[in-house]
Amino acid sequence: MCDELFFLYLRLIECGPVILAGDMNAQLAPLAGRQGKHFAECLRYYKCVSLMEHDMCQGPRWTFVPNLHTDGTRIDHICVPVEFLDSVTECIIKPYDDMNTSDHTPVMIYVHLDVEYLHVNTRCIPRWDKIDLLAYRNNLDSQLLGGYTDTLSIDEFALYIVNALNSASNITIPKSTFHRHRRPYWDVDLKRAHNAQRVSRIAWIDLGRPRGMEYTSYKEYKTSKSYFAKLLRSKHHQYEQKKLSDLENRYELDYRQFWRAIRNKRNKSSGWHSIKHNGTVYATPHQLRGLWTEHFANLLNENINEYDCYNNEHKTRVDATINDILHNIDIGSYDRTHDSVMTEPVTPYEIQEASHCLKNGKAPGFDLITYEHIKYGSDMLYVYLAKLFTVMLTECYIPRCFNVGVIIHLHKGKNKPKNLLKSYRGVTLMPVLNKVFDKIIWWRVKPILDKIGFPNPQQFACRPEHNSTLLSFTIQEAISHCLEFKSNVYCCFLDCEQAFDRVWWNGLLYKLHSIGIKGKLWLLFREWLLYSRCLVLLDGTVSTEFPIPRSMKQGGLLSMFLYTVSNYDIHSFVTDSDGLQINGINVSSLTLADDTALMSLSPKGLQAMMDRAHQ
Repeated sequence: MCDELFFLYLRLIECGPVILAGDMNAQLAPLAGRQGKHFAECLRYYKCVSLMEHDMCQGPRWTFVPNLHTDGTRIDHICVPVEFLDSVTECIIKPYDDMNTSDHTPVMIYVHLDVEYLHVNTRCIPRWDKIDLLAYRNNLDSQLLGGYTDTLSIDEFALYIVNALNSASNITIPKSTFHRHRRPYWDVDLKRAHNAQRVSRIAWIDLGRPRGMEYTSYKEYKTSKSYFAKLLRSKHHQYEQKKLSDLENRYELDYRQFWRAIRNKRNKSSGWHSIKHNGTVYATPHQLRGLWTEHFANLLNENINEYDCYNNEHKTRVDATINDILHNIDIGSYDRTHDSVMTEPVTPYEIQEASHCLKNGKAPGFDLITYEHIKYGSDMLYVYLAKLFTVMLTECYIPRCFNVGVIIHLHKGKNKPKNLLKSYRGVTLMPVLNKVFDKIIWWRVKPILDKIGFPNPQQFACRPEHNSTLLSFTIQEAISHCLEFKSNVYCCFLDCEQAFDRVWWNGLLYKLHSIGIKGKLWLLFREWLLYSRCLVLLDGTVSTEFPIPRSMKQGGLLSMFLYTVSNYDIHSFVTDSDGLQINGINVSSLTLADDTALMSLSPKGLQAMMDRAHQ
């Protein structure tokens, strides 16, 4: 019974926390029999706990009384996942009385259901390598034609397309699910042997679990089980031998690859770790989810203690300028130089090109739409998306479902302690349709930026064929050139702590306007910033949405561009005669996003540059 019960539990746990309650006919230790030991083993394996055995349980120590002249037993259980234990506030076993018409006593539990969390099934992944392209496109077309009307709002239209994509993929695309019994060496032979064992076991159970080799069902079950175990050991041995052979070859070729493989061979820890914060240890997924939600909500919101960092006069002037810009746009008297970017309709060809530029196998956003949903889509999908994006540009409006990011925390590495919040960075998973839209906007904005000479030649981010390797090479060559001519060179490396999380949005909008992004295009960027929402994902469950009145979403296609706008004027502030120049080429403030290298030929010149950068 336990196996069938927990098989059903595995199916239901995909949808959220599951509570198992009923007469299990099993006592746990110290009075556990064969059934009780098997039940206890299942509880440990599936990480569940019986509330009847927990310290919070109040009342009698029994739940079943066969008659008034015998001692009671505890064979009724209410089982919950370990991570759900904090949600149970009370467990009470009612005493037996004359009004009770059953041999079992009533058991009550009180559960605090935290409705702010929503489970997301991240284990079922579409197998795009097994796609039936014609079936997917036909089903998608029927989904799109099924309920579309011209009266849909922008938000409704966007959700309509998202639901159509998910429905079509769920119906036509096979899913890859997580199986506990699978190993890296799992193949067709093991699958057949495992299925044969399951079939023979079910047949044995249906016949009442007879024991003894004289029973055919018992003999077939034991034979299939033994064969499966023997084959599993053989496959495991072959896999280990192959891994050892690979390690030997790697050691002969490259010792770095050898030790990297050794490290990867070690057992990996779970996806989440306990965190110590303000003297409290947070260990369960429920506690950690609440902690991470609070942490990111505080990090991405303005702190009143940070107001002292502002130059109040400058902040007041910038805020007033933003209000004036909004007022002028409202009354229609604004610069329309770049409005062709917004008024030119988006074409299906642009959608197709933008989607094909994005890589396969990337993590989806909250809506579970991947790049493959768009790449393998039909012509009708591209027409619908072109219509949606065109309306978004015309109305300067981004649908709510496009602007919700899912934050996951990633360890920074470098031997940082895993039990501290500051050892992790948040990465935002944005909806794929939003990324496709951002890609089209970037293609349309890029010619404008090229005309005005943005970004600065010393900024290596947001520039094609420029990266961290080229930046390091440039710095090394500049230093080598100075040393070759017997000149000292003085360097200072600047790094902004939590740079993307502390971008002042009014200041960013002010700089966007100053570099020439104006009119409805400026309004679209404002919409992109001001109405962003985030959720925190942990252990397959997300928190409620919370607003983010500042920061760049690390994961958005336009985030790097917007951040470089926010600090583009650092070069004009620090670059003058104090900085390093080589043959007329200015290399005094080489920058990659928020990392800047200041270089000067004198300590005094470097200090002057540092002072101006600080201002």
